[in-house]
Amino acid sequence: MSAALVYDFESIVETAAKAVLTSLETKSFTTTDKPDFQKDRPRVEIKFTLGADLQQFAVVLPDADGNLVNIAVDPTVAVGVSQQDLFYARRESAWAFNLRFDLLTGMDLAQHIEYRAEVRCALARFWRLINGAPGMTRHCVQLAKGGGGSPILVSPETGIMKTEMSFSGTISVQADAWSALSDDETTTTDNL
Repeated sequence: MSAALVYDFESIVETAAKAVLTSLETKSFTTTDKPDFQKDRPRVEIKFTLGADLQQFAVVLPDADGNLVNIAVDPTVAVGVSQQDLFYARRESAWAFNLRFDLLTGMDLAQHIEYRAEVRCALARFWRLINGAPGMTRHCVQLAKGGGGSPILVSPETGIMKTEMSFSGTISVQADAWSALSDDETTTTDNL
């Protein structure tokens, strides 16, 4: 497995967000999509920014087979491990984030206003649907608060109207997700 399955938060959240919005019939793109979507309108562009860690630690140790396990899932892996070694086996497991949705339409104000309302309606359901969506099986996101929206931004030279909507929240690695690192990483805890 790959460290990206646990630590590539940008791709994980943006991919899951795109899957949810697409299921709600909202054409969406992520920062990792090829730029050939630039002419699609209306569309939503999804941008995830990782924030500060929240100092919520998981103690992750290898089991008898060398698979990394959170001791909250299998406390037997910690038997005989010193308190000092347990301390150094900690991994951050939760971070703050900002998730921005850029709504882009052509230069038709009525169309932009209608699309903005449709996307707001989709986002009202979004937070119930993202956890467990494709790509979001090892993580959980929680909405802390909406950051509001921007006024309609107009770019006559490109023929685009844009509204930005942002949300802040937390993302956490699920207790059973650490095993995804087992094939990719031999940690210093192997010496424990």
